[in-house]
Amino acid sequence: MMVQRFPDTLIIYLKRFVFEQAISKKIDTEVLFERVGLDVSALESADGEKAGKYNLIGSIQVRAIQWFFYL
Repeated sequence: MMVQRFPDTLIIYLKRFVFEQAISKKIDTEVLFERVGLDVSALESADGEKAGKYNLIGSIQVRAIQWFFYL
């Protein structure tokens, strides 16, 4: 993956559903990552800039019909 430059704020959206032959199926794979110091330095921008580390400042989780906000 190549990006032009790294943002001050990184937003990660995890797709939880996959569509196969017009049928929606939930992806149950657990995804774990660091809340403090998420290291993305393996990525590099188009101009050679190395990414740094990001800290989690917010999370939105949807369960059934309830919304949970963690800040």
